[in-house]
Amino acid sequence: MKLDVPKVLYPKHINRKLCGREKCGRKRCTSSRDDRSLERIVRKSPFKSVGDFHKAWTEAGISASRATTHRWILDMGFKCRIPLVKPLLNNKQCQKHLTWAKEKQNWSVAQWSKVLFSDES
Repeated sequence: MKLDVPKVLYPKHINRKLCGREKCGRKRCTSSRDDRSLERIVRKSPFKSVGDFHKAWTEAGISASRATTHRWILDMGFKCRIPLVKPLLNNKQCQKHLTWAKEKQNWSVAQWSKVLFSDES
C-alpha cells in the first residue's frame, strides 16, 4: 500500500531544490555602487583598520554597521594586513641613541668584551 503525501509537506531541502529562494532573506542595505566605493577606500589605504574604513564609508553617505563593513571587506577578498616596514625613530629616540654612542665611543676592547649583545628586546 502506497501513501501519497503531497509535495507541499516535504521540506525544500530534501530534494536539494530551492525553488524561488533567490530572493529570500533581508534586502541588502548597500548597492553595488556602494560596494565599489568601499573597495576604492580599502585599495587606497590597505593598512587601515576596519573602524577607519567604516568611518570613511559612513562619511561617504552609506549607512551600514561596522559588522556589515567588515563582512563586505572580507567578501571582496581583502584580508588583514600588517605593514612590513617598522616605524622610523622619532627625534627623542635618535637623540638618546646618539648620546649612548658618544659615551661608548672611546671604550677599549676589554670593556666591549663584557657586553652581552642580544637580538631580543
